[in-house]
Amino acid sequence: MVIKTKVQPYNKIKSYIALYDLTQKQVADDIGMSRSLLNIKINRIEGRDFSTSEAKILADYLGIKVDDFF
Repeated sequence: MVIKTKVQPYNKIKSYIALYDLTQKQVADDIGMSRSLLNIKINRIEGRDFSTSEAKILADYLGIKVDDFF
């Protein structure tokens, strides 16, 4: 029996992006990622997640700690 758990999106990242009046496209361009891939990872579509290095780059860009994602 396989139990699937729902993976929650990174709502705090979405909040920081909105707080700084940015778009996902702006953030993606600035960190060197496509907008669609950033959206997939923020929303954790099909369990896709940020690598450690991507999380660090995004956290540095937003001026937060990686721990603040959760």
